[in-house]
Amino acid sequence: MFNKWKKIGGLIVTTLLVVSILVGSIGELPHVFADNQQLSLTAETLECTEDSLLDFQVEWKELTNSTIVVTLPLDFQFNVTEWENKNKDTIKNVQFNQEKGELSFNPIETTGKLSVEVLAGAEGSKTISAKVNELIAEPLIILISKNKDTINSVDRPVEEQPNTEYEESETVDNNGEPLSIENDAPTASSPEANPEIPSVNTSDFAAVDSGWKELSDLKTHKTFALPFNRTAYYGFNTRNVFNSDIFLKDETGKEIAYLFGKDKSQKFYISEMKTSLFPIYHDYLEYTNIDGIEITKLAEQEENGVTKLRAYGMIKSSSLLGKQNEFEVRVTLTPNLDTGDIIKQIDIKRVRSTGGLSPSPYDKKIGFVELNDTKLNGEDDVDVKYIGRNQGMYIESNPYKIMFKFNQSNMGEPPTNWNAAKWLGVGITGIHYATPEDFFSGWKEAKGVENKNGQPGEVIKHLSDSSVGFKWPISEMKKDQNRLMTYTINLGEPIPPKLTIKNKNERLKKDETKTLQGTWSDADSKYVNLYYSVDGGESKPIQENIANPDKGKEYQWQQKISAKELGIGLHRINVFAMDDQGNSSAIAEAQWRVLDQTEYIFEKTYTKSGDPNKTKVGDKVHYLIYLENTSGIYYDITYLSDQLPLVSEGLTVLSDSIVGTTADGEKEKDQILYDEESGTIYFAGQNVESGANIQLEFDAVVNSNAIGKETLINRAGTAVKTKASPDVLQEITTEVSLPGSKIEENPVPKVTETYENLSKNEEINHVGDELLYQLEIKNDAKISQMKTDVNWYTIEAYDMLPAGLDYQKDSLRIIDEEDNDVTSQLNQDKSNITGGIVESMLDLKIATLEPQKSYTVQFKAKIKPDQIGKEIINYFYAKGTNINGDPVEDEAKLTVDNIEESLEPPILKIEHMPSFDFGSLKLPKKAQLIERKNTDFITIKDTRGVGSSWKLTAQLTEKLTNGNQTMNGLIYVNDAGTKQILELGTSTLIAEGTTKDDPIQPLAWNASNGLLLTIDSSAYLGKYKGSIEWTLENVP
Repeated sequence: MFNKWKKIGGLIVTTLLVVSILVGSIGELPHVFADNQQLSLTAETLECTEDSLLDFQVEWKELTNSTIVVTLPLDFQFNVTEWENKNKDTIKNVQFNQEKGELSFNPIETTGKLSVEVLAGAEGSKTISAKVNELIAEPLIILISKNKDTINSVDRPVEEQPNTEYEESETVDNNGEPLSIENDAPTASSPEANPEIPSVNTSDFAAVDSGWKELSDLKTHKTFALPFNRTAYYGFNTRNVFNSDIFLKDETGKEIAYLFGKDKSQKFYISEMKTSLFPIYHDYLEYTNIDGIEITKLAEQEENGVTKLRAYGMIKSSSLLGKQNEFEVRVTLTPNLDTGDIIKQIDIKRVRSTGGLSPSPYDKKIGFVELNDTKLNGEDDVDVKYIGRNQGMYIESNPYKIMFKFNQSNMGEPPTNWNAAKWLGVGITGIHYATPEDFFSGWKEAKGVENKNGQPGEVIKHLSDSSVGFKWPISEMKKDQNRLMTYTINLGEPIPPKLTIKNKNERLKKDETKTLQGTWSDADSKYVNLYYSVDGGESKPIQENIANPDKGKEYQWQQKISAKELGIGLHRINVFAMDDQGNSSAIAEAQWRVLDQTEYIFEKTYTKSGDPNKTKVGDKVHYLIYLENTSGIYYDITYLSDQLPLVSEGLTVLSDSIVGTTADGEKEKDQILYDEESGTIYFAGQNVESGANIQLEFDAVVNSNAIGKETLINRAGTAVKTKASPDVLQEITTEVSLPGSKIEENPVPKVTETYENLSKNEEINHVGDELLYQLEIKNDAKISQMKTDVNWYTIEAYDMLPAGLDYQKDSLRIIDEEDNDVTSQLNQDKSNITGGIVESMLDLKIATLEPQKSYTVQFKAKIKPDQIGKEIINYFYAKGTNINGDPVEDEAKLTVDNIEESLEPPILKIEHMPSFDFGSLKLPKKAQLIERKNTDFITIKDTRGVGSSWKLTAQLTEKLTNGNQTMNGLIYVNDAGTKQILELGTSTLIAEGTTKDDPIQPLAWNASNGLLLTIDSSAYLGKYKGSIEWTLENVP
């Protein structure tokens, strides 16, 4: 194999061709066997009805080292696991390609016979075929008729329908391909085996519900008006009954949707409780995706001037006993014309028992999950935020705001759990979507953010590809029972109320009550609710359902606050207004202080990272010690001190963070002493006039020596004077304890991302520069202090490479913490780390990451030409759990900027030219067209800019020869199927192109076009070689 380059009026490449012709004959096209030959298909009957069992036989004779392939109609059902176990002594290497309907196996004996039992599909004439090597058996033509019970069931009401089968529709996945359902149930060799495979086949309802009018067009949408000349649209995606299609149009007619796409952006799951032994014995939720339930009927109902829409579908399962109805599905959309709400109700009724001889494959207790990939106003990374008051969440892109509200309990069961997550369109086998585990971390409880007490407008998560998920808990569903689930989508305008506080700073004595007061107004709502919270706690109502008769008018509000409610010390009071659509005002804040006595204020407070209700190892704590002189007497000298737990007791002080504030407001470090041995911080020699204050503050981190302790107590001290003893400094102390019954330890996630420009050692990046990205995933928990299991479990790491980068194929490397290259482990069974990069998307899974262990992902990418003056932003995200199943996650962001034009001159060249190999062939009886064995293609590189043109030609420079004889069979077949013979000295046009954004342009050929070889029986045996000269030219 060789490549040879030269310059003669254009860029020319010479490439080698190889073909071997062996003794023998491949004969003509495969022919049909006569009776009693090597392979045959037989059946007792060639007629059956839909969904009935059909038995046929495959027989073979005198076959050695052969693979038999049986092709079934795509709508036939076949239990390959049960069949393989039944015949394991006769066959081996059984595979079933469900998408192609191909069953393949290797006979153990040279002669044998097997029975195959399948479930027939829909009405019509269907073919079953079989082949071995290049020979085929006489096919079976099966005539399938409709079931009698199906034909006569049309006029029955829905309530009276038995488990009746209807004509099914093809089920497809989110990319429009036939849907393959994975069955994670035990295999047939297990005592727990269940031969049924859950599927998503659909069935017609006999009639719509009473009072509803059936619509002939399943794509029907209804509308209603929104403020500012906008219109709300609601209907369904006809592919899936669960996929509501809700959007608005602005005053120009522009469509504003909140989903990334209408086909693949909503997914629905059934959840069931399972048991696992890893990493410890525990129960967990397992989710089954049941997308693909096509709408069989659509109906409407007029009620009080409002038009409702209802879609019908059926979830079914398949087994050797036939298709079985599992759940009737009704999804109803009800608009609220006043608020802009659209209430979505999902009514699921179980129609099959979980007991008996043929039980449902689903558990008695099941739950449900809906996931939505969001994209608003062109923003795929729109932030997901809290509505507040645990009412739900929203996405916002000025001037649009879409809310998901969970407070319509009178319309059905709202979701118990909800969260935001990254819609992870990445997978080692290709693009896939986020699953419920990405939204609801933990095992048995699998919670979201519903109990986080998020404040209005607080960001739940900032994600590069945001999405929202809702979960309804598992509960028992018996036959004929239903669950009515609901949530609300609001398309209304984001015009929030306004709120102010008049008295933001107040001081209260221990037994005093004062009134917090201010104003509110709202421009468009009928009602407004007012709430307040203290120190980030649960919000409480000031007043709810306040009428707003004069829209836009400013109204007064007030709320009495007692010192007893607050407690001694400084407190933060937050107040906000929420209108009847769920829009919240900006949070207004007041700071009120409750005095312990009237001559001084001395207190120690803290703020802490992590869960406010418990303390974990790694939590960072900021302490503040505050002394204010309110006595009217001058403190000529005093101090502040703090006695902390030692490092050995669980608290590590960050010494660089220690700072004092003098009475005149100056920051001071020189007068601070810190004794690590005793754990004491001392701020000395301070004068404090009456009305002034001094402060001492610092940070500390909870370390693993605190594990198992009930509390960590700090004791602060100072000296003050009183009117009764104006000449004596009296020492006083105060204590503060961290919360939590026992301090816990967690893995410490650390995700970092850096890059190095391999082309230039400068701050400026250029088009075409090659960048080396390094992404590190580390468990930063300390080994030396480890007392409990702080492993980081079941990590999934994702990175969708920016469009502005051209990933360099095969540049991926994985390095562990000892700088060992572990890239080869990615595709090994039971490896701790698996995954890789597919289609410029990184997806890694790590089973366990121990303390101080890490993996560094390295790959190379080049800056594309269209990135001049832009920023290339990359997000790297890793999530997993601790030993208890609680979420542990981290994210890194990296920006490549200062991108200028390439410093290299523009070039046009053949980047890659393969050698062409036609393999070893048997001499045929008549002329045949031979395909290439190699799968790589010619690649053109053109950095001259978008719109540049080129053409590629080829001519034969050396005929195929074995040294003695030549062969004249090289041809080029273009996309239109036109054949051109390659001859010596004659150029053949291969391709013409115009360069677009990507300067790398592969010339991809399928099996039937490109460079091919013709061969007939006149060819001589031997190994043939030849060469072709390729010329790449600029085209004006």
